Amino acid sequence: MFRHCFVALTLSIVSISTAGASSPIPSDLPETQMVYQDLAQLKAECDRTITLARELRSAVASVRKGVDQSIDATTAIRAMDKRLVKLIDQLKPYHSIPKVRTPTRLLSKNLSRIQSQLHELRVKTDKTETKVLRPTRDRLRSLESSLAGAESRLREMSMTASGWMVNLSQAAQQAEPYAFARQALESSSRTTRPITRTAVNAVVAARTQADAVGHKVHALANQFNKFRTVGNSIDDMGEKMESGEKLAGNLEKALSKKLTIKNPLSKKSVSFSVRDILEKPGKVLNVVLKPLEKLADAALQPILGKMKLEIQPPKGLAELNNALVSVDSIGGTLTTAIDGLERQLKSELDRQLNQLRSRVNQPMDVVRQARSANQRRTEPKPESITRRVEQETRPQERKSPAMFFMIGG
Repeated sequence: MFRHCFVALTLSIVSISTAGASSPIPSDLPETQMVYQDLAQLKAECDRTITLARELRSAVASVRKGVDQSIDATTAIRAMDKRLVKLIDQLKPYHSIPKVRTPTRLLSKNLSRIQSQLHELRVKTDKTETKVLRPTRDRLRSLESSLAGAESRLREMSMTASGWMVNLSQAAQQAEPYAFARQALESSSRTTRPITRTAVNAVVAARTQADAVGHKVHALANQFNKFRTVGNSIDDMGEKMESGEKLAGNLEKALSKKLTIKNPLSKKSVSFSVRDILEKPGKVLNVVLKPLEKLADAALQPILGKMKLEIQPPKGLAELNNALVSVDSIGGTLTTAIDGLERQLKSELDRQLNQLRSRVNQPMDVVRQARSANQRRTEPKPESITRRVEQETRPQERKSPAMFFMIGG
């Protein structure tokens, strides 16, 4: 299941063509054209990384369940170890009682052998559970949340890149007829490009780190079947352990049972426990000892017949023991990788998104400002206009002498 999931998580960086033909930005605006191509790549990288983050989040959820199952297995190992010790201790008092000591010693020896193997493994699995499995489960749960947040962040980055591309295209169209506007737009693009390149690199880095985490999660998941094998085998072993525990309880009841018989000499009834008959036969009158021993045998036989219980150790102990080295190693590197990925997905992408938001409308603003500034430079100043109007409306001076005519006489 995990193998197929992580094949889709393999890093795939597809380069965006930088040919001017694929861009609506005119070729005489090379800096602006490169910013546009950066934004196109950023959008594509965001979309691919969103897909990867979604797949990784699904895989992490599945692996976290595998960690839970592994913790269940280590818990079962610990519980079975304690259960074996308890049953072995219950059987010890019977090792010195005639008739029951042989079967109880054989059963105890069988159980002790299993307990020794299981306890050796338990010491290691307890350590792995505390230092690797439980912290990893918490980190995976945190990573699921971080990946969900990153998907939202990346979608917004992709939309911001799209909006900036539209703004840049419109600005290029409006700047194209004017050399001063083209110059202003190119200058702005030259200072802006480090921002777009950094954003692209940040998204690529996030995807690279996500891919690395995916491979480590996959490697950890490959070890879970070792835990499951032991856990399932312990479940099966539990049924036989239950039989052994019942036998120990029934044996105690049988040994405590009072047997009553009439003394053929005194005609009085006498009572002894089965334990007393077996352990202290000297305290029992010889005349009734044989009959009481027969009664004791009859009471014990149904239990002793079942004491020949052969319990097998859980399957997969050696395989799990070997796998723990890999689990401990993978768990340590996985935690470090998750920490780095979460920093990239949260703080770094947030920082890049804020940078992009602050510049998305800049191209059109730059072109408008350039055209406005040029218009102010080419328009005549108000005082020069007034002076020209006065000159045009002032009466012209006479350049020839005035002539006077006398009328009359």
